[in-house]
Amino acid sequence: MAQSSWAPAASETQASPAAPDAGRTGRFALVRRRVQLPWSITLPLAAGLALGIGSLSIIRLIARPLGLLIISITLAEALEPLVGRFERRMRRGFAIGVAYLLVLAGFGLLGWLVVPTLIAQGGALIARGPAIMQVLEHWLVRADAVTNGSVTQLLSAAQRQVASVVVAIPLQLLSTVTDLLVILFLSIYWLAGAPGMLRFVLSLVPEHRAAKVRQVAHDMGQAMGGYVRGAAINAAIMGVLAFVALLLVGVNYPVALGVLTGLGEPFPYVGPIAAAVPVVLVALLQSPTKALIALGLYCFLQEFEGHVLTPNVMERQTNIPQTLVILAIVVGATLGGILGIIVAIPAAAALHVFVKQVVAPAVRRLTGSTIDPTPEAREALAPSVPNPTPPAPPAARPPGG
Repeated sequence: MAQSSWAPAASETQASPAAPDAGRTGRFALVRRRVQLPWSITLPLAAGLALGIGSLSIIRLIARPLGLLIISITLAEALEPLVGRFERRMRRGFAIGVAYLLVLAGFGLLGWLVVPTLIAQGGALIARGPAIMQVLEHWLVRADAVTNGSVTQLLSAAQRQVASVVVAIPLQLLSTVTDLLVILFLSIYWLAGAPGMLRFVLSLVPEHRAAKVRQVAHDMGQAMGGYVRGAAINAAIMGVLAFVALLLVGVNYPVALGVLTGLGEPFPYVGPIAAAVPVVLVALLQSPTKALIALGLYCFLQEFEGHVLTPNVMERQTNIPQTLVILAIVVGATLGGILGIIVAIPAAAALHVFVKQVVAPAVRRLTGSTIDPTPEAREALAPSVPNPTPPAPPAARPPGG
């Protein structure tokens, strides 16, 4: 009896091991399913990874031609509005020729207005070249005495680099001229073939999406072309600011140095530094004080251009945020140097339009989101507050009431 009082029932002895077995079986099945799922997609993932690495390698090999193509497309899209206006009155081929002739005429007019003064001041500046070199040598000797020969060591190391650069200048000039011709002809061919390429792309999409695809292509082109307009505005503003500042400080040859500053703006980092060196040397011929003022002035102008002018102008012309402009410049400089910087902003502008008008709506449809961050959508989704009804005036009391 005592033994039977604590012995488990038959039903308990049969049910108690069954439950853990069932639980373990379910967990093992879940583990098996979890292990089998990644293995089932391993081959596609490996193929996608290999394709991505291969694509990056190919892009690295063709980075320079791809950069020239993007610059050509950007230049073509900058002229597209002008070509579109002329196309209403003539064939597209003639409209493209007239647009390019007008651009060349504009540069010719600017040269006619500036070149005489530029030649006069530039000639005087070149004539004072030996004096500039003597002043520079004098300051280098004094600096070398202060630094116990460190300047001489730096100059001897830099002399070998300068010699190699001087030897490579003819090849660099030939390569630059070739690249400019390639960009010119590619931009002309892009303008001539753009309508046909757009018709081909529209033939690949359903008819009810053709209007959206056309609008996205138009907006991407306008964003890329805005980079050229922004660069031209930057160069003009910086050239005028440098001319006015040098004129107020009293540095000689302000027109020539201002034009040199404007010409250096399309080449970020390198162009402004190359323009500042002759400015400081010319001011140094007048007095060390003016040289220090000119150096501080150009440092201020570069800070203003880098943190205020370029982000705001590029945001207005390319319609992309300032943060993306700065990020594009940094990434472009890291990946491709000067060419990468020139290509980065128009590429980022086109990518911004594509993400905003194609990728983001697709993600919203996938997630079921109904929130649109545009200002128009925010106003439409804002809850409407009814105007409060003014209270009715109290009824007039009868006389004697």
